[in-house]
Amino acid sequence: MFNWEEYLKLAKYLFNKRKSIKDKNDGTELEVACIRDVISRAYYAAYNIANELCKERKRNSLRRLPNKCKEPYSRDSEHVATAKWFKKQRNKKLSKIGNILADMHGKRKEADYKRREVLTDRDALSAIISSSEVIKTINNLPGPP
Repeated sequence: MFNWEEYLKLAKYLFNKRKSIKDKNDGTELEVACIRDVISRAYYAAYNIANELCKERKRNSLRRLPNKCKEPYSRDSEHVATAKWFKKQRNKKLSKIGNILADMHGKRKEADYKRREVLTDRDALSAIISSSEVIKTINNLPGPP
């Protein structure tokens, strides 16, 4: 089974190697691609781990509710719904994860879809730090994640 934290390791590796990756031109386009991929991989590491926890917690809580009390189908993407679920939690650490995921999701969409958006080393490093914080918080929760 794949460990989502490997995406964070890949993001860190690409961030550290971004300056040394060269193509037959001047290498700047590959460096920009690395920065964009760092942001995307860091996000997906955090999102997938958080999403698994969200699904597990929802599954456990929904088992205790009568059918009429269960959440209706949401039109939100699973990414947005996961961040919202975390934001609604009473535990401050969990609600903070929701805010981090929402911010990271926006930046990931810029990296993946907005080619005119200028993304910097600072954006990539911020994604790595945020992802690390989400994963560390989830891994330190009591009980199985």
